[in-house]
Amino acid sequence: MKKYVIAMLIALLILAGQGFAQVVDNSSTLGQMLIANEKAVWDVYKWDNKDPKALSNLLADEYCEIDEEGEVATKADVVDGLNYLIIADYVMSDIVVTLITENVAAVRFQMQYEGYYKGETLEQCVIVSSVWVHRGEKWLNVSCQESPITKEK
Repeated sequence: MKKYVIAMLIALLILAGQGFAQVVDNSSTLGQMLIANEKAVWDVYKWDNKDPKALSNLLADEYCEIDEEGEVATKADVVDGLNYLIIADYVMSDIVVTLITENVAAVRFQMQYEGYYKGETLEQCVIVSSVWVHRGEKWLNVSCQESPITKEK
């Protein structure tokens, strides 16, 4: 139920901004900053970069994540996940930044990553959609959803 409410909120944000939503040039200041923030989230999971405070500073208190298996996680869950998830390498591609309102942006991209989760080898290919809000002097991630990319046969 919770993931449906979150999906509806994201849809409402998108619909509310229909008159304003615009794709941002990835080389613009805003595009570069949001992409850098997104990469910073993933970099925290690398072998030598485990930093719970850095991750926490990128996520809003109400942050919610829905992973590729449909599991819902809070900010506390995700920060705690640093103890279990190690990203050895990742590649982001097809990055699209959309400014929904002056203070809300969505970042969508494909992600391939390899690593370990609770000691088990992990290889994923997903589409990631994140919603970022501008609060005070910084942008915070409020929501992230990963959807698996199925391979064509």
